[in-house]
Amino acid sequence: MKDIKNIENNLENNLVNDFENDLDENLEKNLDKNLEKNQVELKGVRIHVLSIGIAIVGAALILLFLLATYQTRKAYHTLTSAMERFAQSELAADELKQASDNLTIQARLFIVSGEPIYITRYYQELESRRRENALRVLEVYLKGTKTYSSLSMALDASNDLVTVETYAMKLLAEARGLKIRGVSAYLDAITLSPEDAAADSEEKTRRAVAMTHDLVYQNYDERIDKYIEECVENLNQERHEARAENYRRLSILLEGQLILAFLLLGLIAVLLLTISVLIVRPIRSIVTSITEFQPLQITRGAYELRYLAYGIKPNMIR
Repeated sequence: MKDIKNIENNLENNLVNDFENDLDENLEKNLDKNLEKNQVELKGVRIHVLSIGIAIVGAALILLFLLATYQTRKAYHTLTSAMERFAQSELAADELKQASDNLTIQARLFIVSGEPIYITRYYQELESRRRENALRVLEVYLKGTKTYSSLSMALDASNDLVTVETYAMKLLAEARGLKIRGVSAYLDAITLSPEDAAADSEEKTRRAVAMTHDLVYQNYDERIDKYIEECVENLNQERHEARAENYRRLSILLEGQLILAFLLLGLIAVLLLTISVLIVRPIRSIVTSITEFQPLQITRGAYELRYLAYGIKPNMIR
């Protein structure tokens, strides 16, 4: 009897299992057929496609924003570097003028007074090489420009003036028989013309005074001032042009950054709206339907959620 009952139970279990399997297969087939019939209803935006698109657009905007930021930073450093360069160049032009004026003052004071201190200061100024160093600064920053050319001509004119001044001081030193420590070597290197060498002390003094106060000497001095003024004018013009160009570039870059910032904000707004419309609202609808044991009806939302809603039957909800 027990064997018969076991056989009956096994048969009953097999029949139930076969029925359940057939039911699952039928449900799956019916679901697939219904999905095929309602393919139009299930069309919608796919979340993974949309997320990839937003990620690509966002990455592109961020890269452009970083590039614009780098270019803005570079333009700012270019502007500050240019302003520093022009400031140093202006100081160099002023330094050359001061050095040249100081040489003129010391030479004239020595010629007028004959005091050794002035010729000593004169050669100290020459040894400092302030004028040459000033031109070297412009050579680093503005070589090949009109500004550099003007200052170079100013130095040439100053050197011509030095030739006149040292010759005049040599005349006065010879006239008075001066032997000045630290300066005599410089004066010994200067050779007087036969006419000047043969002149008496009074004539040498007169010629020395004339050489540092006549129109020729004044013309050298005026040439130096003229070239330095041209240098400063050219410097101001180049500075104005460089500043205007850099400001224009900075303005364009800042406007580009502002546009990119608004585009990024717009992308964030689109992302939030998309999440709300395609994901959050449909999920709320699904939750409401499940809790109320109602069929899932989603007319709007992402494709994946609409597919899920259509595939779940009321009798499948527990």
